[in-house]
Amino acid sequence: MIKMLADIKKTCRLFLLATLLTTGSAAHADECAVRDRSFSQSQTLEDRYRVIVDRLSENPFYEKVQRTIPEPPQVGSTEFCKELAEIKELESIREKYKSDISCEVSISCYNIGGFVIGSEVNKQTRPITLKLISSSLYFLEPILFSLKIKYDHVRPSYADPTLTPAIDVPNHPSYPSGHAAEAMLIAEILSLIQPERRMYYVMDAERIAKNREIAGLHYISDSSAGSQLARELFYELKSTRWFMEFSNRAKSEFVLEPTPVP
Repeated sequence: MIKMLADIKKTCRLFLLATLLTTGSAAHADECAVRDRSFSQSQTLEDRYRVIVDRLSENPFYEKVQRTIPEPPQVGSTEFCKELAEIKELESIREKYKSDISCEVSISCYNIGGFVIGSEVNKQTRPITLKLISSSLYFLEPILFSLKIKYDHVRPSYADPTLTPAIDVPNHPSYPSGHAAEAMLIAEILSLIQPERRMYYVMDAERIAKNREIAGLHYISDSSAGSQLARELFYELKSTRWFMEFSNRAKSEFVLEPTPVP
């Protein structure tokens, strides 16, 4: 009887151990092959981005805005692997977007609704609009990079080395997408000035964000979070007197329709 009880206890211990091992391995198993699991594991953050984050102390919108941005998909999860596979598929259509991808490295090349930041919108042509956009981006930057550092999300080509980015990979984390945030914030500002053209502004902002996915630099969740960040900040900016005064004054700079840019 004693031997039987001992055998039962041994069997139970072995069953419990097997269950724990199986559960533990399932909980940590990746749905796809992942090399690096974080940005800091694969790349080094440039000091200039930490300097930008230091400006948070003078940013009145940070607390409200940063709470609205969800966490990125967990590396190795089903959702993450699906997004990684989508980026791989986008490589097949990359060739026809290469020119835009290369140009849009710089914000001065963003073509939003026919207005190219740097040519149609500059100190000579639309100084008030430029000041409004520049001031808004100044508030966006520290929030954006604080979230990037917080989530430390790995870039696609470091998670999957078989991916070949179209251009150099930036030395800061993937999530949220800075290009998506910048482009959407500019689109929202221009839409406030010219609400009848909102559809065109938003479509171009989404196109710029998508180009970064096609380039192999961002996941779709990066783009979504960047756009959401921009919209949340824009909502807060609209509650300030200076922002609304500048946007009303900027309307005088948009009497004529812009010349379409091919």
